[in-house]
Amino acid sequence: MQLINPDDIQYSDITPDFIRVPSAWGGQSIDGKTLTSNGYATYRKEITIPTEDVGMPKGIYLANIASAYTLWIDGELTMQLGKVGTSIEEETPEFQAKLVIFEPKQTTVEIVLLVSNYSFREGGILEEILYGDSNVLIPHIFKGLLKDVLLMGGFLFIGLYHLVIFSTRRKELSILLIGLGGIVAMIRALFVSDFLVGVIIPIENWEILVKIEYVAELVGFMILILLMKYMYPREVHALMLRVSYVFTICCIGYILLTPARIFTETVLIQVAMMAIILLYFVGYVGIMAAIRQREGARLNLVALFIIVLAMINDALIVTQLITSIPILEYSLINFAMFQAIIISYRYSLLFNKNRALASELVVMNRTLEEKVSDRTSELNKKNEELGHMQLMRTRMLANIAHDLGSPIVGIQTYLQLMKDGLVQAGNQDIIQQLYGKSDDMKGLIEDLFELTKLESREITFDWKGIEVRAFINDVFRKFEPDLDHLDHKLRLGKVDTAADRGEAYFRIDPFRMNRVMQNLIENAVKFSRTSNMIITINCSLLHDGLEGGAPQVRIEVVDQGIGIAQDELANVFQRFYKKQEGNVSGSGLGLAIVKEIIDQHNGTVGVESEPNKGSRFYFTIPIYYEDN
Repeated sequence: MQLINPDDIQYSDITPDFIRVPSAWGGQSIDGKTLTSNGYATYRKEITIPTEDVGMPKGIYLANIASAYTLWIDGELTMQLGKVGTSIEEETPEFQAKLVIFEPKQTTVEIVLLVSNYSFREGGILEEILYGDSNVLIPHIFKGLLKDVLLMGGFLFIGLYHLVIFSTRRKELSILLIGLGGIVAMIRALFVSDFLVGVIIPIENWEILVKIEYVAELVGFMILILLMKYMYPREVHALMLRVSYVFTICCIGYILLTPARIFTETVLIQVAMMAIILLYFVGYVGIMAAIRQREGARLNLVALFIIVLAMINDALIVTQLITSIPILEYSLINFAMFQAIIISYRYSLLFNKNRALASELVVMNRTLEEKVSDRTSELNKKNEELGHMQLMRTRMLANIAHDLGSPIVGIQTYLQLMKDGLVQAGNQDIIQQLYGKSDDMKGLIEDLFELTKLESREITFDWKGIEVRAFINDVFRKFEPDLDHLDHKLRLGKVDTAADRGEAYFRIDPFRMNRVMQNLIENAVKFSRTSNMIITINCSLLHDGLEGGAPQVRIEVVDQGIGIAQDELANVFQRFYKKQEGNVSGSGLGLAIVKEIIDQHNGTVGVESEPNKGSRFYFTIPIYYEDN
């Protein structure tokens, strides 16, 4: 707690205290008093040099002294960094590595440092002061700077490389995050370098520089968390993500709103929390992903574990608890390299799959026209046998040609683009569209085949007598979980299946009748307006067979969807009819299949609907009672 100029030291009777250098003041004891990080002091050191070194260029390298100092060599003021003061108001902090060149005038060299600290978590000389010949010291310093430059260049190259890849593959958010992470790591490495940051960044305010360094570290931490989320979405718990978000935002706000002397005091707590969160992603997410054999999970598990160890190591170094080498930047380089290996492996697999898919599509394209021609010939023959349905068959063929022709043309176009080299073989958007078109053709052909067999009576029905209520309950149990997965709700409304004569029965093919209910429920889901829509099944008796009229049951599927205009209601059970609003996916044969199955059960189908008020699809079929 004294600031003494060299002249006062020489001509005053001062009893010195001794302290190990490098070290921080905080926690050390002098004259029975425990020092705190805030304060000021005068360091003095005499060194004896050989006679032949007198008058020769010598150098002193001061790397990390917190948080302002004035240097005197042989009584001459040689260097002043920041402004030394006896209070926070008087002090102007500044951190920057400095190399001082001087020529000793005698064999004894006196070095005096006046140091104050009111702005950082630790005060004093925190790194070794290097002394030596200038022609040896300068190359030694530049070797360290070269390491920093190479490290920053590596991060910059990795970041830009992945950003360029992302510009061609916009859906791969993990690649974007790796690119941004490389840029953030480069910024942090720059601000950690005490010498380079003063040369490159034109910011004189030390407080701002420290805040940028700490915020960059937190941003990099958040990018790492987001990367794990996008790579392993099924293993990462939403609660842990929210905890990570809140922690990072709170820490960034804490750093931006408080002085450096406050937020740097709690750096160990912050790093400990970050390490705990990362341990979750290593200990749970990483291990679960590896067990489930997710792509690249084992490499990521090793890389993340190294990052956690590096964070702990660097935090202990910064807080002067251990003496070691900072390795966080190297662990990040290692992580980025692992990501590059994973991406390369992924592209190799995709290329092989795409090549196989292209070969299959070529074969499919060669035979598809023949299959369509054969199917058209068969349908024409049936039209000749069923003259009264000639017009309907003609329209059906036109719809088939249109619905099959569109995906065929799309497949041919994409294959030609791949052949001409205009589209990369690994383009995920093209592959997804090819898969979608082939899937549409498959669904259309399957539905068309089933409808054709139903109309031609080529399907043998397996008739069974089943209680109506038991059938309705079985349908509800079967389809309720499926709708829960689609964020919709299936519920039973009015279920009235009992009369004076007991429970009603009907004679049905259970498999075909389940297909009817499946098509009606899927149709309701397809034209829903929002998620969490309620789809209701109602069942009621129309006649009991005693007061006139054949006994029948009416089963309804009621939705809250977009509805159907009045002029379209007559068309919904026609083949290949598709609603032009809302969801237009599907073959257009689902409701036609429903009608054909109900017709063969001697029943009727219908629909009641209004735009934006939902729809009520229903069918009626005959019933009987056990006393019949």
